[in-house]
Amino acid sequence: MALSVLASPQYQAAYLPDYFTISESSGGIYTDPNFKFIAVLKNSSGTQLAKLRFPIYPNSTNKGVVNVSRILEAQVSSFFSDDSTSIGTSTTPIFEYEVEFGKEYGTPVTEYLNEASSTLITTIATTSDDVSFEWLTPVRVRNLHRNEITWLYWNNATGVTPLTDNRVQIKAYNAAGSVIQTTQLTYTATAKTQFRVPLGANQYDFTSTGSIGSGGVPFVTSNAAYFTVEVGVWDGVSVFTPSSTTMRYNLVDTCSQYDGYTVCWLNERGGFDSWYFDMVRKDSYEIDRRTMKRDTYELSGNRFARNAHKHSKLAYYTETKQKAILNSNNLSTADSDFLKGLYTSPEVYLLDGSDYYPINITQNNYDKQYNNVDGVFNLKLEIEFSEPVRSQGI
Repeated sequence: MALSVLASPQYQAAYLPDYFTISESSGGIYTDPNFKFIAVLKNSSGTQLAKLRFPIYPNSTNKGVVNVSRILEAQVSSFFSDDSTSIGTSTTPIFEYEVEFGKEYGTPVTEYLNEASSTLITTIATTSDDVSFEWLTPVRVRNLHRNEITWLYWNNATGVTPLTDNRVQIKAYNAAGSVIQTTQLTYTATAKTQFRVPLGANQYDFTSTGSIGSGGVPFVTSNAAYFTVEVGVWDGVSVFTPSSTTMRYNLVDTCSQYDGYTVCWLNERGGFDSWYFDMVRKDSYEIDRRTMKRDTYELSGNRFARNAHKHSKLAYYTETKQKAILNSNNLSTADSDFLKGLYTSPEVYLLDGSDYYPINITQNNYDKQYNNVDGVFNLKLEIEFSEPVRSQGI
């Protein structure tokens, strides 16, 4: 007479199915006509979020299957802002939860709760189940425009807070592959937390409140050809031990007569990627205007006559939706593969000056291109600003 958990997800992404399989060993219980499994979902503080009842899985003798991902989706949120003054932290993309399993049966029906349980962690990641301590981007090498604003994200999802000196190490290299600057940024590696560090043109803001263990700002000097990033620990004397893989950024500096704009998007691993569109931008405005007929005749002295200065057709509601087409510079095959994530992302922002705006991609197709097939190519991105401008008048 025992209920047990046979399988459970491990550090799963919130937007992927989180299936648990449980079983009841007593035939005298699971054959009861009123028998059902029960799953009680709680947060790390023990607050109940939901109670689910589910029957024996079809064609199974004594096993039940339950998916709690729809509940977990509401418990996590993405981490984005334009702050670049320090290593940013947020606990909202990572959620620790417990599922307590029980059952009900008998006449009258009686509940037997918390006979088995599982404590797990989930994250915001949209299509990837990799929520371990690793870079939250699908690539390990990418091109980065020198004027691009970007951040690099990582999770400390499951680890215990280390007692050592935690640092992000950034090493800049010249075209010959020689190190020309090493900078270490200190941070507190709090468990169950998402982190991000500014690495693009916004890194200059780090000097205001950022904690630099060694080196200096800018992290990437003007004569650097590329740079690498690692997370690890410092022994306090001379040794840095990485605890992550190495992320590499190849610096690109294209010539353009147009203003450039950075677009950031929530990627499949739960971090935000970016790209710099520095060719021509064309804006358009879709206008929804509603009008009504108005009497223009009025009493003037002893005459009732038309007032030629009044609108006979009056606009009482106007909604303007701003759209734009952004064009990239020339791309490589690897760039084209990387940018597919922009088109499939559920959350996209346009950085314009000192502010950022939520936008939506209006294209429903994306064609990956190849240099050896398509030759020289670029990308045209069609967007609309998420919030229209409304005005009224009578």
